[in-house]
This record gives sequence, structure tokens and C-alpha cells, in this order.
Amino acid sequence: MGEGINGDARFAAAPYDHWVLLDPAGGSPRPSARYKVLTSTRCCAGAKCSFFGCRDKLYVVGGSRNGRSLSDVQVFDFRTFTWSALNLTRDSNQLNHENNATGGSFPALAGHSLVKWKNNLVVVAGNTRSSSSSNKVSVWLIDVETNSWSAFDTYGKVPTARGGQSVSLLGSRLLMFGGEDNKRRLLNDFHILDLETMMWEEVKTEKGGPAPRYDHSAAVYADQYLLIFGGSSHSTCFNDLYLLDLQTLEWSQPDTQGAHIAPRSGHAGTMIDENWYIVGGGDNASGSTDTIVMNASKFVWSVVTSISARDPLACE
Repeated sequence: MGEGINGDARFAAAPYDHWVLLDPAGGSPRPSARYKVLTSTRCCAGAKCSFFGCRDKLYVVGGSRNGRSLSDVQVFDFRTFTWSALNLTRDSNQLNHENNATGGSFPALAGHSLVKWKNNLVVVAGNTRSSSSSNKVSVWLIDVETNSWSAFDTYGKVPTARGGQSVSLLGSRLLMFGGEDNKRRLLNDFHILDLETMMWEEVKTEKGGPAPRYDHSAAVYADQYLLIFGGSSHSTCFNDLYLLDLQTLEWSQPDTQGAHIAPRSGHAGTMIDENWYIVGGGDNASGSTDTIVMNASKFVWSVVTSISARDPLACE
């Protein structure tokens, strides 16, 4: 899915390699249009499939509409082609939790990051309108089995609050790179959160990594490498690709082959086997109309398909 959501759901349908608009069944209500949303998918309960192998639901968490951050969670069911709102309640064990600034309501967020871990959607950081917002990164868990949410205390060297960062999951470790802090300072730091212990670690990498940026994309390949692509500074967008070896903590900038890829930020991506698919985004002047794929074993870029510049998928 691209970063902007207008209530439409789409497939890039094989073998034709083009996007197909899906109409919700039975006139089910669509979520309001929004910007800077995060999406996640989950497998069918009990199904023997990988995370990307059997996706029956799409979760849309928060975002921004007309300058107002949203707190709702919308769910698209691919089996029934219907949208529904997830009515979240706060975990009863947390009603007296010290991190209780939002009471029983899930916080309104934009520019946050989202990964699926076990039965939870892990929501990290983002921009909030709350006057009580911490100057440190916040972490929330949404349990999609119980439809409850929790705010979690984290420990160690907790990173400064930010939005537009990337997060990736490697086992039970959440990898966070870059973003923009509350003072609009661009970041290129790298942090790891152990989701079992909720302990943060700031990881010092070797020099030569990406310039500070936000609204980039990231993916883990072969359980050893973190890929960073694109993103934006305050004056320009990037089309560069960086590789971090998670064992040696050394950055490299691979020589890529194949199609020329235009700069973009605010795009979405997903890694399937050795192929990293990227859609949406833009360069502050126009949206990106191409859906692209990086073969991570060969560092070859290809264009899968293209859409009209007026299409909502070509959004920043």
C-alpha cells in the first residue's frame, strides 16, 4: 500500500503485474482519507504460512487528515472484501499504568512506524499532538486477538522522540534508523529494541552510512543485512541504497544495475524472498508512478508496473 490511504484497497495482480482496484463488498463503509498512515498484514489464524505468504487482513493505524492526527485502527478483510473499525480497549492490567497520558484511548499518531510481532502490532514513536508527549521514543502494542492496546515502558538508552523513522523486525529485535526529532533535526542514528526485555541499545556503526533523513524505507535481507532506500532531507529527496551488515556493523553502498530509479520519500515497501517491492512516495513535486523492485541478491532494480500520475497510489 502507498502512504496515502483514501479507503480504496488494491492488489498488484500476478501474472499481469498491474494494480487492480478492489471494491469493498456489501457497501461496507470505507475509512476516511488520510496521510502518513502505517499498514500491516497478518496471516490466517492457524494457517501454516509465512508472514507474507497468507495475508487475510490489512491493518491501517492512525495517520493525518487536514492537519489532524488520527487514533483509529481500520481493518480490511481480504476474505470478505470488507472494511471495519477495530474498537480498541486499553489492557485492563494497564489502567493504572504510569504512562497514562491518553487515558483509555489509543493516542492519535502520524509519522509513526509499525511492525507485526507475535499477535501484536508494535507501534513506535511518531508525531502526537499531546502536550504531555515525552521527548523519548514511545512504544505501544496492539493485540489483534483481544483488540486491546498497551503502552510500554522501555529501558536502556531510550532514543529521542521522532517521526518518519524506519523500523524493521529481525526475530524479536526491532531495528530503528533515522527520522526527524521534535525540533526538526534530521537523524541517522541506529537503535535496537529487544521486544522480549523492552531494552533499547544505541548501536554505533562504522562511518560511511546514509545521510540524516526521514520518510525512507528499510528492510532486512537474509537475516543479516539492513537495507535503507530513499527518504528526504529538508531540501532534497534521495534515491540512494545503503546496506548495513548487522554482524560487522559496517555500511556499504552497493553498485546497482537495471532501471534508473527516481528519488522518492514517503513510499512503502515489503521484502518477499529476495525481492524488495516499493510503491508510492514522491519527490516533493510529484508522486512516484512506478512500482519498483530491488533484487537484493544481485542489486538489480526493475520497474514492475506504472500508474497514472493522478492515481492515489502515486502519493507522497
